[in-house]
Amino acid sequence: MKHAFINRKDGMISISIEKATDKVTMIIKDNGIGLPQNFDIKSSKGFGINLVTMLSEQMSGSYTITNNNGTESVFKFEI
Repeated sequence: MKHAFINRKDGMISISIEKATDKVTMIIKDNGIGLPQNFDIKSSKGFGINLVTMLSEQMSGSYTITNNNGTESVFKFEI
């Protein structure tokens, strides 16, 4: 919220979690300003992104973050 809705009073954030057999997919999406065009998750120094990236690695999962009419974060892992 802090970064997505700069100079705005409202916005939408959706969270969905899907389980298919032994895999879980969690998607967090907003309709905010999106990521900078030169954004690279591997060189990001943001604490939150680094924390989620480390967690996904520990769980042998994957984490992606992209522009999709705002920002979309997808976290996938096996259970």
